[in-house]
Amino acid sequence: MSRTSLTDRLVALRRDYTGENTGEAAPEVAAALARLTRAQRESLVDVLRSDDAALEGMSVGEPVRRALFPIAETAGQRRLESALLTAATRVVDHLHLRPPATLLRPAHALRAVRPTAAGLVLHLRPDALGPLLVELLPGTGPNGLAGLAGLRYRRRHRSVELILLGDETPGRAVLAGVTGRSWQAGIAFVRRWTAETGRGTRLSGADLADGLGEEERRQRAAAAPDPGGLGSALLRRSGLLSAGLWFTAWEYPASGVAAGDGEQGDWWWEWAGGPEPVDVHRRLRHPILGLPDPVGVLLSGDGRIPTRRRADARPGPTVWLRTVPAPTEQDERRLASFAWPAEFQAWREWDSRIG
Repeated sequence: MSRTSLTDRLVALRRDYTGENTGEAAPEVAAALARLTRAQRESLVDVLRSDDAALEGMSVGEPVRRALFPIAETAGQRRLESALLTAATRVVDHLHLRPPATLLRPAHALRAVRPTAAGLVLHLRPDALGPLLVELLPGTGPNGLAGLAGLRYRRRHRSVELILLGDETPGRAVLAGVTGRSWQAGIAFVRRWTAETGRGTRLSGADLADGLGEEERRQRAAAAPDPGGLGSALLRRSGLLSAGLWFTAWEYPASGVAAGDGEQGDWWWEWAGGPEPVDVHRRLRHPILGLPDPVGVLLSGDGRIPTRRRADARPGPTVWLRTVPAPTEQDERRLASFAWPAEFQAWREWDSRIG
């Protein structure tokens, strides 16, 4: 297989996982291949030429996997990305209220996730910025601190850098394509949402010099650490579920999860519509871009399905996969009978600035 053909095949494969377009994925893949040896590139060709049945037990080696699909290297980065994943799933409820309110419209916060050697870049859906800021920006709330403790931001030209304080190396991510106009609309959305709901106020999040406040320190100490980094790994592969109506993800234990349905460090990933769980399971086992060896994947209601490609791999945390029924026209009629919640008004602020 020529270098060009190999690049094209890997770009197409990566796009399935990240949601990137060709122009975003191709430079990352080309740069990674340039750093690999001939033997390493041949191992990739062997995998790409194999059918699904033959992939079981195949491995290209962790250095090759990380070159093509960088991972979150530090505790702070993993913590930030896990929080971004759960915040993105909470955005779903906001997007359902986007006029005209409907459960049948796809409700995804992320258009694409771009893992690079320099860091993580997120591309948002057009209407997701305001709701995402509601879920992320730290501030006061009726039950203490709301939002993500320790999160700060820096405005850049057509982007926003997110910085999570509190670890030896701060976590960082970039929200790409955020213009000054969309940023102001997003902040207006946050202010109207907090005013209408009475759920406290959000801080500006811009001052990096002060470090963590006392309440932020307490919340950070009580937060689940996601030691296995599964939240980060799923965020970077969230394009796998882009064909669904929406997805949700949470780390075990969490409210709504029955006792015994997981262990500390496990994650649940569920979605409505879109791919079948067995197809997502197969993608998460892929030797090149799937989850790392110590991670297991379990289809809810079935027995554990091993995903470790080496017999000597250590046991690790598990991702539980589950689908929920897609909404129907009857659900739509029920939605139309509900009273509008107060936070609906935040979309008026957004529309008055974005249109």
